[in-house]
Amino acid sequence: MLPFFNLKKKRTYFYYYYNNYNNNYYYYCYHYCLYYYFIIITIIYIIITIIITIIIIIIIIIIVIVNIIIIIILLLFLLLLLLLLLLIITVVVVVVVVVVVVVVVVVNFIITARKKATFDKFGEEGLKRGVPHEFGGAWTSGYVYHENPEITFRQFFGCDNPFADFYSKDGNKVPLGSCSANTQDSPIERDLNLSLDDLYHGCTKKIKISRRVMNEDGCTSSIREKILTIIVKPGWNEGTRITFSKEGDQGPNRIPADIVFIVQQKCHPLFVRKGNDLIYKTRISLEMALTGFSVDVETLDGRLINIPINEIVHPSYSKLILGEGMPLPQDPSQRGNLIIAFDTQFPQKLSAECKSHIKQALSF
Repeated sequence: MLPFFNLKKKRTYFYYYYNNYNNNYYYYCYHYCLYYYFIIITIIYIIITIIITIIIIIIIIIIVIVNIIIIIILLLFLLLLLLLLLLIITVVVVVVVVVVVVVVVVVNFIITARKKATFDKFGEEGLKRGVPHEFGGAWTSGYVYHENPEITFRQFFGCDNPFADFYSKDGNKVPLGSCSANTQDSPIERDLNLSLDDLYHGCTKKIKISRRVMNEDGCTSSIREKILTIIVKPGWNEGTRITFSKEGDQGPNRIPADIVFIVQQKCHPLFVRKGNDLIYKTRISLEMALTGFSVDVETLDGRLINIPINEIVHPSYSKLILGEGMPLPQDPSQRGNLIIAFDTQFPQKLSAECKSHIKQALSF
């Protein structure tokens, strides 16, 4: 009989199969668990390694950032020290300059005062040889006299002989009231810069000057300030001269100079002055030059005038608007003209089609 039908043998086969299966099962389960544990341990190791690496990278980044912040703080501290050093040097230099100037002024004043006191007390001999020893001769040094009285007369009186005015050419005395007139110093000229609006409307300018004025004793002088008032009339031209007679420095035996202010006109952003006319220049396109347009001009008195241009604007064309220029100096109610000049902008290039259209449009 076949083993399948032999129960005894069938049982034997069954036991054999069962026992072999169990052994194989346990064997495979054991190895599978080992493999599974190995994979888990490997994954845990990789995760721990990644975490440690990330922590190390974060620590390195923190260290780098802290170092950068420390370097920036050190640089700012060094910059602050440098600025403080520059400030200290500047203050020291200014203090030194002020001290030097004060010392020079004081020394000059003392020397001048001492020489004057020496001359008042000991005369010319005291200036030449110094103060005598019995009066403390070491107090000052002697003054070197140039031994030329004509230079002294010329410096003090303004001429070689202070008594020349009291004698005529033949040597005879003349009355005191008939002495020759003193000479006047050359005029002092200064620029007076005015805007075009000042010259259009007129204005008042106040200028402070400092000049030397003789004191009441007639021998000494002092520096005094004075305000000169200039009334600018509408329409004044550049080069107009305003004269203040005898407002220069005063001195013995001389006539003070005249102070002359010369009008100088500042540049204007819109207008150019030409005599009593104003020139206004504007840019236009070639299309506007050929087809006509209008120009808005804001005048110096704040009005906005619209000027239509119906003519063809050629290179030498300009538009004349009567009575919109500068006021006339002789009669401010009358005005010059406004001249509008044009700067035509030509295109950089044209297509063939545009050139054809232009030729057709300009053909007569």
